[in-house]
Amino acid sequence: MVVLTRTPSVEVGFLKEPNLHCQFAVDHKLPNATVEWRLQKHGERSKLFSYSSRTGKAEGSGVAVKAIAAGNASFKLPPTRKHSEGTYICSVMVPPLYGSHDIPLTLSEQPRVSINVGSTLSMLLGSDQKLICDAEGYYPLDVNIEWYRETAGGSPTPSFLKNVLYSSHRLHQDGTYSLSAFFYLQPTLEDSGYKYTCRVSHKSLLTPIRKSFSLIVT
Repeated sequence: MVVLTRTPSVEVGFLKEPNLHCQFAVDHKLPNATVEWRLQKHGERSKLFSYSSRTGKAEGSGVAVKAIAAGNASFKLPPTRKHSEGTYICSVMVPPLYGSHDIPLTLSEQPRVSINVGSTLSMLLGSDQKLICDAEGYYPLDVNIEWYRETAGGSPTPSFLKNVLYSSHRLHQDGTYSLSAFFYLQPTLEDSGYKYTCRVSHKSLLTPIRKSFSLIVT
């Protein structure tokens, strides 16, 4: 008997309904086949679905029972939430044969990044301004937010700001997180013309997200 999957691992966002593919083939008919899906997390397994062709009885949901006779035991998840993460195990038993596939599922959401000023910030000498960079709606928790500045033409080695403060991580009802990084700017005339950039790195991003503004001091 062969059990295979076209989804060996799955990474999706929140509130998606991924289809976990599980196909099996035996070289004889299925008078006594048992199909099960279980979720393993934190060392514990919970049964999501089971079907016995001998009794015709199915428990749980997510698998099209009629498709099992053709060797398709794929499982459709309900909308994903934080508790959906884990390893999904498709197992097929046709005595004396047994086969299974483990399909790890992880959740990932990209941060939405914004700063609290436009592309150009004009300030008077002697004034001060709080500059905030918000990263919102990301998952998992680990995120890196940095502020740096460079000359208008772009310098080969930007200068990272040392006076940056961070909020605490905020957990939202949907399971995603937000974080803010801010600093207080009291510019001199020499600061005029510099470009300030907030850079956010996260597991969900191939390249960091950058938001910038140019400073004019008069």
